[in-house]
Amino acid sequence: MEAFSTQSLENLLLLCALGAFLGLLLARLRLPVVSGLLIAGALLGPNGLGLVKDTELIQVLAKVGVVLLMFTVGLALSPRQLRLHARVMALGGLTQVGLTVLTATLGAGALGLGFGQSLFVGFVVAQSSTAIVLRALSERNELQAPHGRLITGALLVQDLTLVPMLVSLPVLAGGLASASPRQGLVAFAESLGILAVVWGAGRTLAPLYFRRVLRLEGYDVFLLSVLALLLGASWLSAKAGLSTALGAFLAGLLLADAKLGDAALKQVLPFREVSTALFFLSLGMLFNPPPLRDWHLFLGLLLAFTVGKAVLGALAARLMGFPLKVAALSGVGLGQFSEFGYVLLQGGLYYGLIRSDQASLLLSAGIVSMMITPLALRAVPRFLAGEKVLAPLERLLGLRGADRAHARITRTKPDVLLLGWGDETARLSARLARQGLRSLALDCDPGVVAQAQAEGYPVVYGDALSPEVLGHAGVAQVRGVVSLLPVPLTGAAAAALQKVRPDLGLYAWMHDAEERGRLLRSRARAQVVDDDHLLAGRLKAAPRPAAG
Repeated sequence: MEAFSTQSLENLLLLCALGAFLGLLLARLRLPVVSGLLIAGALLGPNGLGLVKDTELIQVLAKVGVVLLMFTVGLALSPRQLRLHARVMALGGLTQVGLTVLTATLGAGALGLGFGQSLFVGFVVAQSSTAIVLRALSERNELQAPHGRLITGALLVQDLTLVPMLVSLPVLAGGLASASPRQGLVAFAESLGILAVVWGAGRTLAPLYFRRVLRLEGYDVFLLSVLALLLGASWLSAKAGLSTALGAFLAGLLLADAKLGDAALKQVLPFREVSTALFFLSLGMLFNPPPLRDWHLFLGLLLAFTVGKAVLGALAARLMGFPLKVAALSGVGLGQFSEFGYVLLQGGLYYGLIRSDQASLLLSAGIVSMMITPLALRAVPRFLAGEKVLAPLERLLGLRGADRAHARITRTKPDVLLLGWGDETARLSARLARQGLRSLALDCDPGVVAQAQAEGYPVVYGDALSPEVLGHAGVAQVRGVVSLLPVPLTGAAAAALQKVRPDLGLYAWMHDAEERGRLLRSRARAQVVDDDHLLAGRLKAAPRPAAG
């Protein structure tokens, strides 16, 4: 027993040391640490250098890691967040998931799989990695950018669809020779019944109990109670024949629904970081290079995860009316395998929906796609959202784009062009108006623009990072341009502005000290301002360009 414990400690030491080293290296390159964890696991695992050969330890780490990870994902799904992304979830998220499931199901069927197995493959492929993508967007300060909101909405839909997907696995398995459809339906009904009892009892009792614990300031008791709820829900889910990860996810949803998610998240935050690291290290160790005869299948699956899902994600964004560049970034952000896909694979193996060799091939291609995503997000070309491309969408959505509003813009002669629209932009526009400065705002979120135009605000539809759009928006005649976009987009807007008005500086409206520091480190050609009187004084002092 002592020898086993020592060997296990050595394995954990190797994993943590190499994971920390690669994570630090990638952090210096401004890439997500998760990629370093996956690479470290693949190198040290039994199919890499073979330094960690304890497959039982690998499986235990993966199961513990995914249970804690799913719990924290459930905690993060607060009612406020769901309301915030409701429109994107209802349109873009459901469209993306539906298109991906349909396409993957048809593709699997064309390869000779039955309907139940093909639909299961569609479920697996449709999931994207919340942990990798949201962390990458957060580090690049792009969560509130148009593509960031689109990706977040799609990920929320995927998180919520995981429950019906997992519950439906017995039904899909009922269509196989190894089980009858009746057995599958009975298992499905039993699972739904147990989940309904757990959810109903949890929604009634959990808020009362946890609020009483918080009132007594029993934080140690609160933490133990949270862990008891997590383990209890996981145990009941397993007894129902479902995944322990599904029970953990429901436990997180219960606390979030009871408005206790923030309190619970603070208590389990250290566990979340450790669980994420353990899960992705163990997931990397499951990477198994395919035999030579299966390389064409491996590459096909890798292309399906990256290129195929990116195209479908971009198509969903375009159907919502977003510009090509935003759609492309959204598609690339969703083009990878997911930690939830791993949960589904485990369920598929349990019910016999997929063979172990098929699951290994699917998992290996998925792991590589997760390694590629952070690089793809950085390298994806910034497509120009030309007004000729956007014109049909503007007519369809009833929006005024920059080109269609060009004549009116020329007549009204705005003094300042505001990039990005929101509550802060509306307040700044009103303050500038009180000081005698007319403004025009530019935004590429069609929903935001439609609402602002309906309320009478001077907002037009277009991509602020496109020199062509800036030209149509009248940048040639304004006294100044103010960006209210995130730091990376502000830098890109400054570069676009230099192409059409090299004499004009960009002002970045920022109050947060950390954001200012990030902008300064990016060396973007932008001046930080946070006082409307100072900004108005500078704009009034700037000469208006001569017409012509």
